[in-house]
Amino acid sequence: MESWHPTQPPVLVEGAKTKARTSPHRAKAQDPGSKYPEYTDPTKGTLIDTLEDIANLVHNCTDCPLHQGRTKAVPGEGPANAEIMFIAEGSEANEDKEGRPFVGMAGKLLDEFLQSVGIDRNQVFITNMIKCRAPDN
Repeated sequence: MESWHPTQPPVLVEGAKTKARTSPHRAKAQDPGSKYPEYTDPTKGTLIDTLEDIANLVHNCTDCPLHQGRTKAVPGEGPANAEIMFIAEGSEANEDKEGRPFVGMAGKLLDEFLQSVGIDRNQVFITNMIKCRAPDN
């Protein structure tokens, strides 16, 4: 699997209180020659630099109470070098059941839209902001 980096490094607003500042997944001090922060897996102490590494963290995450009600976490799917990325709000029942994003009615609609503009679903990266299904979603 190819390495993946966001197009822009995360930005922390001065004075903001974010989980990223206290999370065990937070960025390490980065190499001065790199424009991307380095993230380490707190369970292994290894560098996180592939989508597979990120998916493993998502599947094993217990950082918030949503993990207690999930069937399967939904880290996302698609190529690391995708030029198009779709990001939904959160997982629904079908996604929670299959562990894949956009597999229900919204997924069928997305597939039809992509086909209408000549794009194969395998060419885009699809994910959710929230990786676990929220109650009653």
